[in-house]
Amino acid sequence: MLIAFLTSVLSLLLWVYLHHTAYRITVGDIFVGYVDEPQTLDEAIRKEARARHVQADNLVLLEKPRATKVHYLLPLPLMTPDELAAALGPRLIFRVKAAEIWVDGQKKVTVASREEAEALLEELKQDYIRWIGADRENVQVVSVEPIEKVEIRTALVDPSQVLQSQEEALAQLRHAPLVSQVYKVQKGDTLWAIARQHNMTEEDIMAANPGIRPNLLQVGQEISLTVPEPVITFRSKEIRVTQESIPYKVTTVQDKSLYPWQRVTRQAGKNGIRQVTTEVVRENGRIVAVDVVEEKVVEEPQNAVVAVGSKAVDITASGKFIWPTNGGKVTSSFGPRWGSFHSGIDIGVSPGTPVYAADSGYVRAAGSSGAYGLRVIVDHGSGYSTLYAHLSKIAVNPGQKVSRGDVIGYSGTTGRTTGPHLHFEIRIDEVPVNPLRFYR
Repeated sequence: MLIAFLTSVLSLLLWVYLHHTAYRITVGDIFVGYVDEPQTLDEAIRKEARARHVQADNLVLLEKPRATKVHYLLPLPLMTPDELAAALGPRLIFRVKAAEIWVDGQKKVTVASREEAEALLEELKQDYIRWIGADRENVQVVSVEPIEKVEIRTALVDPSQVLQSQEEALAQLRHAPLVSQVYKVQKGDTLWAIARQHNMTEEDIMAANPGIRPNLLQVGQEISLTVPEPVITFRSKEIRVTQESIPYKVTTVQDKSLYPWQRVTRQAGKNGIRQVTTEVVRENGRIVAVDVVEEKVVEEPQNAVVAVGSKAVDITASGKFIWPTNGGKVTSSFGPRWGSFHSGIDIGVSPGTPVYAADSGYVRAAGSSGAYGLRVIVDHGSGYSTLYAHLSKIAVNPGQKVSRGDVIGYSGTTGRTTGPHLHFEIRIDEVPVNPLRFYR
């Protein structure tokens, strides 16, 4: 009976031992505690992941805790999911699968997936296209590629390294170190063009240069720039199709029915149109190469035909020249002057002094003419003509006959001059000669 009793007790103890189970939780060789079921470990890990803002579906543990099944007779201190999460916390090293953008061997941005990384690079490319204005109708973008080596690498990273928003990731890719630079204004520069060339705004340049006057830039003026160095430099190739004007030519024909001062347009000129296709290469927005791919004439120009009078004029020139003013001193002679050639003489007189025709003839031209200011040209026949410049007032009209000594105008300072005087020329077959040789 004793043997039967002992057998029953042992059977009972064995039954209790086999039916009282728990799970021993360890991390490596470190014991953490007991739980009643393995799901408690999974729940504790999820709790800790949520506390660290890590999504469980993208979770990787460098060393995952183990749950080992054990049997017991005496009660074991079983842990709740919260207690286990607190105990495991310091020992759990979470990693997530992520995508890293590397530029020339340097990691720049970490995002959740390769798809997000590809979308970021595409957005940067579209930003670049919009910035260079390559979305216009006459521009076709052939290619936009980064100059640097850009890679997307998959890696297991600390969750804190993963950027959670596209805006934050774009901001990091657009951010660039600032480099101080001084720019010298070139001919034709505007503040807008300088800003665009350096990927800046006009406000940026004005902030870096207090007191700058945007509309009064001077060639050689130094402007301080804070130039951003891009994280990714794009090289683009675009095809531009533009239309250019082809200037028409003017053909002159002699007309014996018109006087020499008369000009009549027989046929109006019209510019033609040329279509030009160019290939433009840019780096970071700056144009580095422009090649003409094709030129095609869309519309030929129509040349103008102008009739110039050649009718003989009855000129009673004396062949001798009088002094063209009342007195006056020669202030600048005929010949080389100030690095150029002076084609006449300057006679210093007060403004408003009468100017006389040096000989008889007809007025070939009377009006404004660039540096000459108001000027009169008198044709004396036999290839001789005289020119009177810087007048304050003209007293004759083109085609008018004048006699030797007639007033043709009054001295002044019009045109390019340093003071009141008469610029006087004598020409033979349109070639200026020294007027003083006629007054010996």
